[in-house]
Amino acid sequence: MDFNSVCGPAVQCVRTTRPRSAACGCAAAAGALLLGLSFSSLEYTEVGLNLSHITNNVSPQGYTAGLYCLGPGNSFIKFPGTVQTIQFSLDQGSAGPPMRSRTSDGLEVQLEVSFQYQLNFSTVYDLYRKFGTQYKPVFVNMATDIITAKATAYNATAFFMDRPAISLAMEDELKDHPPAFETEAFSSVPFFQLRSVSLPSEFEQAIQDTEVKVTSRRPTQSSRQGGSRWTPRSCRRSRRRHSLT
Repeated sequence: MDFNSVCGPAVQCVRTTRPRSAACGCAAAAGALLLGLSFSSLEYTEVGLNLSHITNNVSPQGYTAGLYCLGPGNSFIKFPGTVQTIQFSLDQGSAGPPMRSRTSDGLEVQLEVSFQYQLNFSTVYDLYRKFGTQYKPVFVNMATDIITAKATAYNATAFFMDRPAISLAMEDELKDHPPAFETEAFSSVPFFQLRSVSLPSEFEQAIQDTEVKVTSRRPTQSSRQGGSRWTPRSCRRSRRRHSLT
């Protein structure tokens, strides 16, 4: 019996199955690669939107932290999910210098302010559709317009004497009154700080002089009671007279 006639088909079979095995291996590797590219993740400090790089469409569903299978060619547009700060001061890293406005009686006032905002995964698509990813400059301009307009409702004396009440009013204006951050910027404003108020120096000096005059005119406790002030010497004199009698 011819050995080649027996082994030939076997050898031929091995030779014909090797390309198929290689093709299967390549297909499996490609599938694994596509599967790996289908996953994308968000950190606990992030929220995101699903972007398809094939169709360039963005899904309206917002995502929070986790690992997701978005599909081949998809990835997240990421946004901060934690509280962010915008500050107006001379400090490094501020969004701008102190705000300038006018009081209701026409004096210039400079305001150092800061506030904290937070994006919401349920409305981040509305934010993206309206502003894209360059939303922070819009927030800066919105805050400047709202706060400087609110400052004109108060006179200079109110800024000097009742700053906490003005701070609360400005915070409410950012949160609730249109155009407010909740409705126009699709974000919440949990905190606001009116850090300092600068009025013209001559006005501040006049207010301080007035306070000094008012304080100096207040009667002392002894004069209100109509009696002399107790001293150790007067006590000793009283005891000496008592011993003589």
